Amino acid sequence: MAVQDVKYPCPLKSAAPVPVIRQLAERLEMHRLRCGNPQSGPMFTNTAGRPLNMHNLLERVILPALRAAGVPWHGWHAARRGLATNLDRLGVQDTLVQRILRHASAATTREHYIKTVEQDVRDAMGKLENTLLDTIWTLNSTPTKPN
Repeated sequence: MAVQDVKYPCPLKSAAPVPVIRQLAERLEMHRLRCGNPQSGPMFTNTAGRPLNMHNLLERVILPALRAAGVPWHGWHAARRGLATNLDRLGVQDTLVQRILRHASAATTREHYIKTVEQDVRDAMGKLENTLLDTIWTLNSTPTKPN
């Protein structure tokens, strides 16, 4: 399948506003103002005023920046999975992560985007171990009623 120019989002839900962090919102606003303050149309265009080709953007801008920083690229889907996983690790509710990624179902977000991080597994087992040890210590320390 060839990479196409981004035109219009297919599902209506994809046309909804995209939530972004403040730092990105500020930079996007500066970009919009530099472009003459357009109120509609694509946010990022090529020199002909058409939407950017995502493959060209990746090859010309994103990959060189990642290589310079020593960060491997694993694809657009991996970037979205990373966002979902990191939001989940920060304690963000699944339904909010779903809305941020603009999925129709929280189940899709949980099943295909939020990944378990190995350190979280070890931390969870450590908590269980500590709870069990505390319980055993408490049981062994509790005075028994004489007969």
